Amino acid sequence: MMAPSRGDESGTERAQLRVGSGPAAPLEEAGTAPPRWRPSRRLAAAGAAVACAGFVAGVLVRAVGWRSLARQALGARSAGLVSEAAAELVGSSVGCRNLASIRTGELVILDSAQKCADRCKERSDCVQFNWQKGNTPGRCGRDECDMAEYGYTFGTCLMYKQPCETVHSDKWDLYSAEPDPPGEGPRYCPAVSDLQSGEGASALEDQGWTIEGSGRVGTRASFDLNGGSVQFMVQLEGVPSGSVGGQLVSALVGLIMPQGSGEFSWSEDYCDGSAGGKFCPDVHLLQTNGRSAYSVSLRTSDDAEGECYAEVDGKSCVAERFFQSDRPCGAAPDAVIDATKEFYVGVSFPSSGHETELIVTLRQGDAEQTIRLADLAEGAAGPPSLVSQKVLFFSLRAHGAVLTSSLQGVAWAPKGGACPDGAASLQGARLRVRRLVVQGQLVRGTCTLCQDAR
Repeated sequence: MMAPSRGDESGTERAQLRVGSGPAAPLEEAGTAPPRWRPSRRLAAAGAAVACAGFVAGVLVRAVGWRSLARQALGARSAGLVSEAAAELVGSSVGCRNLASIRTGELVILDSAQKCADRCKERSDCVQFNWQKGNTPGRCGRDECDMAEYGYTFGTCLMYKQPCETVHSDKWDLYSAEPDPPGEGPRYCPAVSDLQSGEGASALEDQGWTIEGSGRVGTRASFDLNGGSVQFMVQLEGVPSGSVGGQLVSALVGLIMPQGSGEFSWSEDYCDGSAGGKFCPDVHLLQTNGRSAYSVSLRTSDDAEGECYAEVDGKSCVAERFFQSDRPCGAAPDAVIDATKEFYVGVSFPSSGHETELIVTLRQGDAEQTIRLADLAEGAAGPPSLVSQKVLFFSLRAHGAVLTSSLQGVAWAPKGGACPDGAASLQGARLRVRRLVVQGQLVRGTCTLCQDAR
């Protein structure tokens, strides 16, 4: 991702406290919120006298407590608004019941929810965060007061590596690190056991994978994505732009719609939308030309007279865009996504009647680029019509889509005629996908539900 602006130290994080120091230590050690600590009047007066005498700030912290110091440092409270490009509000006055087991990173005091969002986006393992919007007494049930009543102060930013078990808490707002694309149906967060390697060197992890050098990865299940969505983060680590053995280096995350039942098998079930092989409709949600350009494409026909037809590794119904990159392709006025940094991909499949739309959004900080089905007009086949929308609808309904990903050399890659094509090497190149969430109905196989959907 783009590194968010940290701001000046005096205005952005003037009262930043690490967990494990001073009165906040019990939070880290015991996994629960620190108990209230109220100084006696005599102790508070002594602390004030010490401060006036010019003693060090650490003595003041011990005397009046870290909540008072944070309040003084922050001054006036600021609004807890977050730009839609940075995060999505899951709920106002919503806390996290299981915070002790899913917290990540240090506890920090920040004077806006936007700054908490920026801090979350700096971490690869932050998926949600709570920001405390006030110190007014919270109203909550006996089991709901862990967050509201245990000494956190205005501006506390708590980051989470897994989705929260939500609970009412007047003082807190809960945000998702990336806004979900619109969709309906159960949400699946594939575990390692739900993924499989096809070939090459790949490392699987919950909700993602890393392909190093060359290889393929896919889900074991297929999903009916009509009305659903897919979202994930992408990092092109050291992926070169150029050719390997006469083929262009390309990273891919896409969908294939094979017939069959039971768990998807690479050897028995693999198919794609290229003519001349074992055909099935496919969608390339993201195909790159190294770190120079990317495309979204759809192939729905194995008949040269049909719509969205493509010869082997040829252009079909496709939209091509440039990346901002250290390997640029000449003039690239539409380039807004920096391929040298991680970015977000959200895909939705709105359906109406027996027709399915496709909306792909790439987002990185405040930069955003969206491609719709009607934009897939740059190939020889032209933009897809209702015919392809019906093929997509019925293929997803009948067979489901298997998510596949690869890093390899291919005959065609987006903007191939404009981007670097010199000799390259896949040694040290890595395609990393993480935070994968699939929303839809299972068609074949099994998959792990996201924690918030169980």
